[in-house]
Amino acid sequence: MRKAARITSKGQITVPHEIRQALGVQPGDKLLFEEDRSGIRVRPVRAKSPFEK
Repeated sequence: MRKAARITSKGQITVPHEIRQALGVQPGDKLLFEEDRSGIRVRPVRAKSPFEK
């Protein structure tokens, strides 16, 4: 899936609805931006379970 978003003068973007649904993110969730050779990857930051080691 490919969607475009515009960056505001404050450096903010709105993640398109379809992308938010595909990532399973809600308002207040964190996203991780990772740069690699092919570009930028965006992933949701998942909270670790208190039962995980």
